[in-house]
Amino acid sequence: LKYLGQLIIPLKIAGLIKATRGSHGGYFLSRSPEKIKLSEVINAVEGPIAFSECVDSPDICYRSKSCAAREVWEKATRQFNKTLGSITLADMLKRQEAKSG
Repeated sequence: LKYLGQLIIPLKIAGLIKATRGSHGGYFLSRSPEKIKLSEVINAVEGPIAFSECVDSPDICYRSKSCAAREVWEKATRQFNKTLGSITLADMLKRQEAKSG
C-alpha cells in the first residue's frame, strides 16, 4: 500500500491520473486506457529509460563519440522506447486477459 502511494504522485504530476474527493472519490485515469501509452507510465514513474548513462548524457564520457558500445546501447534504448510507445494500457489489459484465459 505504501509503494502504491508513492506511485500516485508521479502519475498525477504527469497528468495520467486524477483524484476526486468525497465518498465516491478516488484515483482515476485522466484519459481512456486506449490513449495512455506504456512509455508515458514508465517515464512518469521511473524517468527516461536508457541502457547506459552515456546514451542520454554523452558528455559524461570523453570516448562517447568513438565508442562502439554506446552506439549499440543507443540503438537498443531507441528500440525499447519505441516498443513501449506502441503499447497502450488497453493493450496490456487485453494481453493479460488472454493469458488469464
